[in-house]
Amino acid sequence: MSIFPRKIGFTVYNEEPEKYFDYAYEHKLKHIEINLEKDYSELARFDKRRVRKINKLAKEKNIKLSIHLPFSLDEANVFTFKKNPKSIHLRESILLAKNLKATHIIAHIGKFEWYPVEHLSRRKALSKFTKFLSTIIDFCEVNNVVLCLENLSPVSSANDYYLLGDSINDFKFIFSQVQSKHLKFCLDTGHANCGEGVIKILHGLYDKLHCIHFHDNDGKNDEHKQVASGTVPWLTFAKNILELNYNGLFISECRNVQPHKSAELLRKYFQEVTVPRH
Repeated sequence: MSIFPRKIGFTVYNEEPEKYFDYAYEHKLKHIEINLEKDYSELARFDKRRVRKINKLAKEKNIKLSIHLPFSLDEANVFTFKKNPKSIHLRESILLAKNLKATHIIAHIGKFEWYPVEHLSRRKALSKFTKFLSTIIDFCEVNNVVLCLENLSPVSSANDYYLLGDSINDFKFIFSQVQSKHLKFCLDTGHANCGEGVIKILHGLYDKLHCIHFHDNDGKNDEHKQVASGTVPWLTFAKNILELNYNGLFISECRNVQPHKSAELLRKYFQEVTVPRH
């Protein structure tokens, strides 16, 4: 059993990841996740020359990479892998992940209009998404890229839409319909804390768990706060992670704080679990 998480990294938002390799190396952070959130034009900046440069830095510093797709891509409403702006962006993102030798690519599933009957509308949207997902996974398998679907926070019932992926049942259905070693789950602790709970989701989807995004909040708002500044039960989380013998990746999504400080706080909880008190 691992005493501390061995593989901790962080997300780079709308900045050049090249700037962070020295920082990651200095602080023994093992992973950089490149977030393509700003807009679709961001993807176009990763030309062959830049990809070679990033790969060289990753090799020199022994840093692994991953890709986070834009939330605005809204995969649940693409429906086709034919030529349209969103499907082209998705296809090129997968190829970018391949060329960067990424460990995985992260996606939020997307939204659906819940009216007139929520559970029927949800099942219809899930069915449409899984048909599209099958074609995505075929492309991932050909290019040997792992696609991780991330859990989301539930939205207010005042909205005219809900999010797919805000419950364990959504993922159970998806994974039952699309079975592949290239399709995995990303646990987001903050999103889980606003929904069914971190521990419940951890156990409910552990068999597909590939990576963890960690940050904190008050249980109501997706604030991406520092570890231990909200209501995520970090000590219980660390205990369950160790009991499950999870040795995978942890990615800090704590905002307005240096990633190595978030990593230090996370490790303290694992140390508290593993070191006997006197």
